[in-house]
Amino acid sequence: MGKKLNVGIIGTGWIANQHINGYLKCDDANVAAVADINESAARDFMRKHSLDCVYYGDYKQLLANREIDAVSICVPNKFHSELTVAAAMAGKHMLAEKPFVSTPEEAKNSLRAIKENKVKCAVGYHRRFNPLYKEMKRLIGNGDLGRIFFAQSDYIHNFSDLPIISWALKKEFNPSVFHAGGGHCVDMIRYLVNDEIVEVCAFVDNSTCPECETEAQTLALFKFKNGQIGKVAAICPNVITPFTFNVEVFGTKGTFKNNKLILDSFPDFRSQKQSEAYASYPEWMPDNTPGITEPWDVEVMEFVRWVLNDHEKTELCTAEDAVKVAEACWAAVISNAEKRIVRLPLAGD
Repeated sequence: MGKKLNVGIIGTGWIANQHINGYLKCDDANVAAVADINESAARDFMRKHSLDCVYYGDYKQLLANREIDAVSICVPNKFHSELTVAAAMAGKHMLAEKPFVSTPEEAKNSLRAIKENKVKCAVGYHRRFNPLYKEMKRLIGNGDLGRIFFAQSDYIHNFSDLPIISWALKKEFNPSVFHAGGGHCVDMIRYLVNDEIVEVCAFVDNSTCPECETEAQTLALFKFKNGQIGKVAAICPNVITPFTFNVEVFGTKGTFKNNKLILDSFPDFRSQKQSEAYASYPEWMPDNTPGITEPWDVEVMEFVRWVLNDHEKTELCTAEDAVKVAEACWAAVISNAEKRIVRLPLAGD
């Protein structure tokens, strides 16, 4: 592999625009090819981003190109596992959009292909690179918040007017709305608590969106291996509020709620007035638009660095972590359907 990473983009929908912005900002990457079954959409994508690269109508043709080192997988959710297996077998490193896989069998197949072909695979939980959550992670790692005993995150999104509504509510193309959206929250609490989820209990309600074939509103509770408790609420697509992504972590020495930090060393930490008790960071809560709050570009640039530098350490969500996120989301769906607590890993349930 040369100095630059030759990249192929598979799928040219909305999320591909976020990937391409990262590659175009990275001096060490070169977008060499684009694949999409819709040639008109692909050509528009190439013109929009001034790409001088090869177009393929079949992703298999792109994967057969020996000049391609890595791919971004930006197709509808149902096809993620199929493409990760194919990319791995073609010897391509990959940044796959979430959700990574849709079934336990897909998880086994994807992980096996990645391991056997010795390629790197990251999954698009880009909010790990939001400055607020990086700061949360740093303070937790330093012990400033003490032992984390509770973490919660909310994904509240009205996407009824977005192009993805044409397929996102159909189980055929998006096997779980909770996994697709709430998976961001599950990844975040796992990432911050830095422990494994062992028990899941959840409730689902589709009364506001009966056309949703999976889960419209989900409340899930998680128990971690060392006793910590987590909560994730995913409410979509018909909700009368702007996009909201809350993250709160509670520790024995401090609490970090979105952009507000309080430590037991603060003189007014028991004050009833939040303005007196908390130290405030910039309001960098995610807003589902590209920029500092939604750092898709930073994630992409880290992916390029991770592959080119040939080392294992990264803040990216790896395929192995993404499968654990998937299992926790599947467990929530099972819990609601069977009205019971589900234990992880699922293989032992």
